Amino acid sequence: MIHQKEEQKKFANLKQMLRIKSDSEHDPINSPSGGNQQKVFLARWLNTDADILIFDNPTQGVDVGAKAEIYQLILQFAQEGKTVIINTLEIPEIKKVSDRCVVLYDGAVAKIFSQRGSCQGFRVLRHRSAGRCGKLYPGL
Repeated sequence: MIHQKEEQKKFANLKQMLRIKSDSEHDPINSPSGGNQQKVFLARWLNTDADILIFDNPTQGVDVGAKAEIYQLILQFAQEGKTVIINTLEIPEIKKVSDRCVVLYDGAVAKIFSQRGSCQGFRVLRHRSAGRCGKLYPGL
């Protein structure tokens, strides 16, 4: 049984926590901006109280302000003890929110960068392409 008042309270709490700009819980999902749509999907997952959160390109297509809010939320989840896994192609995003960077190539781990700052674009590119980039550009 769905308890309407409980659901409305959850919506209000998540709306405030994630700073979702919406007039009502009845607004269609396509009415908010891209950043607010991302936050609505995030709220749906947070409503499950999961200990592991997996993000796939969490800031794709959102404005700079929404990106900053999403980064802050990701860091907050990690501080709360949640495991956060992010799949992204944006190296600056990895640098902002990760403790380590795992580069996958052809279904296997190609390299693990375990220190902040060691995950630099050219290094990731080299391992992402399994060394082919190093053959073309030996200085990498």
